Amino acid sequence: MILKKIKILNVFVIGLMVLFILVIFSNIYLFEISDYRKTLKLSYHKVVFGQYTPYLHLFFSVLVFVASFYIQRGLALILKDNLFNIESANKFRTASYILFVSGALGLIFDSVLFWKSQGITGYGYMGQDILILFIGIIINIVADVIVNGNSLKTENDLTI
Repeated sequence: MILKKIKILNVFVIGLMVLFILVIFSNIYLFEISDYRKTLKLSYHKVVFGQYTPYLHLFFSVLVFVASFYIQRGLALILKDNLFNIESANKFRTASYILFVSGALGLIFDSVLFWKSQGITGYGYMGQDILILFIGIIINIVADVIVNGNSLKTENDLTI
């Protein structure tokens, strides 16, 4: 029953990764190829990070994509081997660190945008950044549970 739920979660994470790829490429198209780029250039002087603002948002999206890749690899290892293996815990821990860094840097970035724009921009993204921070913490806790479960399983296997 648990493996069925992990399979569903794995498919969900793969779907999220596909969506992230679409978002990343659509942002690249908007900022580099389309006519919208010309409109953005006119407003760069109003934003604290200038022309680098969209690229910083893109960077945070790429970080979350990389973290979701590690989460998917950890889920695939669980499906391949078993629930309590150290390799999947390491993948989850790496993903949690990436999410934590992305959330913290994104929160700082969006707070500066919010402060410099006097509350016009950045506020909506701060909630997302906090959510990413919490997800990183939760995934780190899951990694610790997997490591503890592995040690209990190893002890149990040795006593039989």
